Amino acid sequence: MSTQDKSEINAEILEHLSEMRLEFISLLLAVDKMFYDCVLYQFDQLVDSITNKLVDDNLNLHDETIFEIEIEQHTSLYKIQILKMFVDFKGKK
Repeated sequence: MSTQDKSEINAEILEHLSEMRLEFISLLLAVDKMFYDCVLYQFDQLVDSITNKLVDDNLNLHDETIFEIEIEQHTSLYKIQILKMFVDFKGKK
């Protein structure tokens, strides 16, 4: 994967996160500020970790198995974490 490809993929990820923030995550502010901060933090961590994987020249992301482990499974773990936050959220009483 060329440096240009990696840059384009990273830019696309950042664009999607920005859209997600505007269309969904920002709505969580109406529910609870701390909940919003926690969900936003998880999304930011996910993007940062993917960015780090993209720039890691030791990872051959063209290999399907490596891509599945390093990107797909990694992303799935964050999805589970974030969904768990929604399930566990109690709000103010």
